[in-house]
Amino acid sequence: MTVETIPNFPNITAHFHAEDTVEVQLLGVSQMFYTDEAGDARSKALTYLWGVARGADLNRSIRVTTRTADNHVAVLIVTPDGTYYDEADPISSWPILEPDADDPAPAVAPSNTDDSAPITEAILINQAASATPTTDAAPRPARVPVVAAPAAVAAPAGAQQLAGPDVPRHHERKSFIAEGPVLEPAKQGWRGTFNKMGMRLDPGASELLWRDDVKQVSRHWPGPRTIAIANGKGSANKTPTTVMLAAVFARYGGAGVLAWDNNETRGSLAWRTQQSGHHNTVLELLPQAEKLLGTGAQSAEMSYFAHHQPEDKFDVLHSDQSVDGSHEVSGEEVDAIHRVAAKYYRLIMMDSGNNERAVNWRSMIEHSQQLVVPCTNVEDTAEAGARMLEALSNRDEHSRKLAQNAVAVISKRTPGKDPNMERIVKDFRPLVREVVTIPYDKALVSGVIHFDALNNDTKRAWLRATAAVAKGL
Repeated sequence: MTVETIPNFPNITAHFHAEDTVEVQLLGVSQMFYTDEAGDARSKALTYLWGVARGADLNRSIRVTTRTADNHVAVLIVTPDGTYYDEADPISSWPILEPDADDPAPAVAPSNTDDSAPITEAILINQAASATPTTDAAPRPARVPVVAAPAAVAAPAGAQQLAGPDVPRHHERKSFIAEGPVLEPAKQGWRGTFNKMGMRLDPGASELLWRDDVKQVSRHWPGPRTIAIANGKGSANKTPTTVMLAAVFARYGGAGVLAWDNNETRGSLAWRTQQSGHHNTVLELLPQAEKLLGTGAQSAEMSYFAHHQPEDKFDVLHSDQSVDGSHEVSGEEVDAIHRVAAKYYRLIMMDSGNNERAVNWRSMIEHSQQLVVPCTNVEDTAEAGARMLEALSNRDEHSRKLAQNAVAVISKRTPGKDPNMERIVKDFRPLVREVVTIPYDKALVSGVIHFDALNNDTKRAWLRATAAVAKGL
């Protein structure tokens, strides 16, 4: 596995507060390591991370973002074979434990007994904990190997902080203020029920994952972000995907989310969302673009053009809905609308048509920081999505990065088991950063879409999909 192909999942950070304290955060849950008679804090942290990497439910290299006491940031790669290296210098690596036949490495954590169970951070945390050194078997600190002359390879900055006692350390008083978030008691499932009776039980694996997804979709970024929802095939679930992503971002992260129908003529976003007390579309917005960009314009003026969704908290900008209209949106008009949208909204979801050659479609790609490829268990929608990714990968650097970082959202259009679903998911994984599946839900088939009308499993799937998108922003 090359550095480029190592996923960002799970999200792990390691903070070196002082020479004798390391804080590792996995899924926002802190694990503290201290230097004592059992061993060095850095060695303990490395062994813990090794346990995550080689756990039976993961068994691959992981990324760890490190921050030292003097605020130096580096990304380390920890491998399941017991070595680590700086992402910026993958050639030079260091052992986590010295190889010694008389002092074997900690046993590999037991595998999840349920082969069908998903990989969860709670499982990873438990497996890593089983590899954490104890007073009975404390591993020796890792030492940077000596490299022969003429040119010794220096250890990466992040790795030096993790290395053994020969490396100088920055002394810093440990703050009395806890920096890590406090783990709140469980609110879901049987644990949540018992907590309502006065107990204090920690959340289970599924609730921890849910909390992490909520944390991802609730984030605010410095500057507006644009997300393109694109597939060259009709009936690929583009519009429902646009609505659901906007709803989840707005319901959890707050106002400032726009769903924009970027069809060159008439799109269906207006049919799947609620309409405000007017019929205005992008055509009414365009003549007012310069005024809305002026210093005297106010955010409430967007209510003349956007259609607010009271329950799901986002706004919708319709495409031209006239049957006999002849206007087709140009690339320059997309640029003008995007300038207005970026002034008044923090997140912009751009629904799109089926013509990948249209200038407004290409302009959407130029403005986007994240690409979402919706498709269904119908084969031709998956094929169209894959071909679009291939075309973008060969177009220019910006398009290539969009395709590489894309998220595929695969929705079931029919109830019951369909072998196509598993095959499409499997074949999409090498093409995109992440693949998320959505179960069949009749509330998404037709009519106005409301998040609260969905089944609980469908809501959870859309939260997971939106969190995957958020990680790319």
